[in-house]
Amino acid sequence: IAQFKRGKSGRMSPYRGWFYWHHIAGLVFGIVTLTWVLSGTVSMNPWGFLEGRGGDERIRLAGEPVAWREIRASLERIQASPPSGSIVRLETAPLDGKLFWLASRRDGSFERLDAEGRPAALTDADLKGAAQRLSGEGGIASEGTMREDDAYYFDFRSYTSRDALPLPVYRVVLNDAEQTRYYLDPRSGELLRRADATGRAQRWLFSGLHRFDFTAWMRMRPLWDVLVLALMLGGVTVTGTGVYLAFWRIKRDLGFKRVTRRWTEKPDTA
Repeated sequence: IAQFKRGKSGRMSPYRGWFYWHHIAGLVFGIVTLTWVLSGTVSMNPWGFLEGRGGDERIRLAGEPVAWREIRASLERIQASPPSGSIVRLETAPLDGKLFWLASRRDGSFERLDAEGRPAALTDADLKGAAQRLSGEGGIASEGTMREDDAYYFDFRSYTSRDALPLPVYRVVLNDAEQTRYYLDPRSGELLRRADATGRAQRWLFSGLHRFDFTAWMRMRPLWDVLVLALMLGGVTVTGTGVYLAFWRIKRDLGFKRVTRRWTEKPDTA
């Protein structure tokens, strides 16, 4: 930056040749390159400074574990009287200590079933009860159905395949110091994502700075691909020209030392 100037020739840099292109590329893409280095380091969570503090939310949602004999008996009843439609998969989806199933059909649709195999869609009361179990004594700042992704709940795949990111989703924001956010699947009550203070920091320091997904329009394809590809090419230019000039300097210095040593060595007079 200190060398940035316009000389008599109108150039933005006083350098020439490879030095000129290294200087210009560094001015334009240097900050982005350093940003990727920093965010890449953050992704490895050095010293554990972005460790989350959650862990038992799924247990609070599911409740007491369902006994295997109850699961086996439910499967036998469903097999004896299967629900309508071609079901290809059953997944347990316990909630508040009760057994439920999430049935996947051949056409890609889902349905929640109770232990008897009857349709048991999740109600607003079920979701509010799940939110209360998550909040504990701290209380809830806000809750409700979210039909579009927000800054902490999104997936790049959703911009090419709408099946990749479950929407709508039930969002719960706790009334705690970290404004912890929970995102629940409205079909089963399953916890899909959690965002506390450390999770939000990682979202901006790694995902934001490393992937450039700050806003929804920046995540749109192929705009995101074009933007990131251009920045990557700029970063390659900075590092590539820097490596070339480093080798050139080393080669020049080594050659200079050989010449100097040849002239300074005393001749053999023996």
